Amino acid sequence: MGLPALIVASDGEQVVVRDGTGRGGIPEDGREILTRLFGLSLSPVSLARLLSGLPPRPVEPSALVFYLPERQAYLVEGEGSGSLQRLYLDPAGTLLGGEIWQDGEGLRFTFARVRQVEEMLFPGEITLTQLRRPVTVTVTYQAVELNPLLPDHLFTLPPPSPGSQDR
Repeated sequence: MGLPALIVASDGEQVVVRDGTGRGGIPEDGREILTRLFGLSLSPVSLARLLSGLPPRPVEPSALVFYLPERQAYLVEGEGSGSLQRLYLDPAGTLLGGEIWQDGEGLRFTFARVRQVEEMLFPGEITLTQLRRPVTVTVTYQAVELNPLLPDHLFTLPPPSPGSQDR
């Protein structure tokens, strides 16, 4: 029996989560799951970036960079589209985690057990913490496989619901 897996598919507007084992029981709307847990609505692109070990939003050239000697890390801070993103990097440039704030709600993320997979760095564990209430979720990757062959039906997205552009 293989390892349990979640398949996350997105068209840039929607996020669908499927149980890779075919047993079902997983709510499909991944964005709704995160919004309910954390009170913070991330776009599908930001959610996919975060689950891939990247900052939720790309770092803009106007971002401020500070060295924090007490943490032996760099802080990269940038604002845009009504949000604030803080990233913490070790001296070698590896992303350790950060925070993203939007409409007074904040989400802290930390990456642990970072390893190289086919020349790319991936965290083995991502901890997400809501900063206004005591909610923490840890995502653990037992294995990372890039570009595996998967059946097309796992990526079939439902038609957009009315008002989905308002999210």
